[in-house]
Amino acid sequence: MLLELDAKGRVSLGKFLKSGTRVEATKKANGDLVLRPVVTIPEREMWLWKDKAQLKKLLKGIHSVNHTEIDFRQYAKSKD
Repeated sequence: MLLELDAKGRVSLGKFLKSGTRVEATKKANGDLVLRPVVTIPEREMWLWKDKAQLKKLLKGIHSVNHTEIDFRQYAKSKD
């Protein structure tokens, strides 16, 4: 597909990416432009993605909570 820059140097990528998508733009030595979708992770949360053992524990816990049925009747006060 041939794209043309507007008067402000912009091009619409709506046919390729969803609105709000962040991309990393790289210009190759041969002049090609490469856009790569990226996700931004806050620095304070990055430790979890680097620590595979902790990430595995977290995901296991989330899975467990999502697949466990709890009977809350045991915690209800008796109306006797």
